Amino acid sequence: MIGVSRRREDCSPLAVSPRFFELYDEMLGEPGIPAVLNRVSAVVSAVMGAEATTVFLVRSETRELEASVTVDNVPRTIRIPIDYRSFAGFCASTKRSFLVGDAYGDLSHIDPDIRFDRSWDEATGFKTRDMLCAPAIYKEEVVGVVEVLNSRVRPFEGGDIPVLESVARLVGYALNQARMHDDLASMKQVEREKAKFMRIMVHELKAPVSASVMLVDAMCMADLAEEQRAQMLGRIRDRLGALLAMVKETLELSKVAAGELLGDVVVLDLAREVPLLCRPFEETAAAKGLQFFVKGPQPPLPVRVDAQGLGLIVSNLVSNAIKYTPRGAVTVEVLASREQAEISVSDSGIGVPETDLPRLFTEYFRASNAVRSSVEGTGIGLASVKGIAERFGGQLRCETRENEGSTFVVSLPRYVSTEKLINLMRAAKNPPVPHDSQERNS
Repeated sequence: MIGVSRRREDCSPLAVSPRFFELYDEMLGEPGIPAVLNRVSAVVSAVMGAEATTVFLVRSETRELEASVTVDNVPRTIRIPIDYRSFAGFCASTKRSFLVGDAYGDLSHIDPDIRFDRSWDEATGFKTRDMLCAPAIYKEEVVGVVEVLNSRVRPFEGGDIPVLESVARLVGYALNQARMHDDLASMKQVEREKAKFMRIMVHELKAPVSASVMLVDAMCMADLAEEQRAQMLGRIRDRLGALLAMVKETLELSKVAAGELLGDVVVLDLAREVPLLCRPFEETAAAKGLQFFVKGPQPPLPVRVDAQGLGLIVSNLVSNAIKYTPRGAVTVEVLASREQAEISVSDSGIGVPETDLPRLFTEYFRASNAVRSSVEGTGIGLASVKGIAERFGGQLRCETRENEGSTFVVSLPRYVSTEKLINLMRAAKNPPVPHDSQERNS
């Protein structure tokens, strides 16, 4: 979601103010956020006389800056935490513009914690000398960060900061316009989904409320023995408990759908956290007579994720597996590949009919055999799991066979440092050549 472009024209940044309206038109030459970002990068490079421009997009739902970079002709999306440790993160955190006269020099005058990441220079061959950084703001909200960099041409000066700030403000307006365009394009679909949501929501809430009212009326009208009264109160409690659980899940789903965080976004060791999150379910599985296994690699297996969201992922998948498994076993496994970390939850339960799979991850949908079972559910959990996984660059998938069991897998990108990320990209593009001649000829 960023453009990186080289200088296109030699234009004095001190003389651009009369062109601001023209620049705004140029930035809006393409609809949609990705196209606008690419266009914005080219315009800013030309205006500022910069050798390179980087435009970061603020992802408020994950508290990150998102960018797309190219190393050795390999495009890759990167995410930078919004904190004081990077130039762009510091700019977004403080809403401050600043000049860096020597990127490789002493940066303590900006902030004691700030660091220049040299690994991108080493990967691209672009030796950053000086740079300017400014927040792109729309109505007091930071929507992006603009960095302009030089290596050999005229160094930036303090007088260039107000110019970049004015251009960055135009970038903020352009990004907001692009965001509105994207929102309008999907508005009709949103209205249809909202109407469907309300119908299902009312239906689901009505059932436990109606049942509870009927039980209360029966208690009022009948002369019940103490044991019968206790039984009916227990049934009312169960119905209201189900209602409370549904309301809680609905609130969580609404936060996920609105792009809100459930907890702090942090780097967590998945190999350590998942077994801890599974412990409360050991007793539940044992009470049902199920075997319960938790497997995984030795730590660390870091991912960057919403801490409470990870708990929601594990609790939904594991509780579903236990609920819909009459006998047999439930297995939770943490798996690691070169770029992904996975949470796999397998069971020997009722499975999902093939005809239900296309709608399995939609809100309030329950598989037909789950509806026929005596197990209550809301159909909200899987939609929340899917939303959280996708927000952090992951996905949710399911492998299932009716009456034989299911495996739900959440994959998340492994968290790696910038330097390690570049090395991985290079290794993928240029795999090592075997030294043994027999290996080369095999």
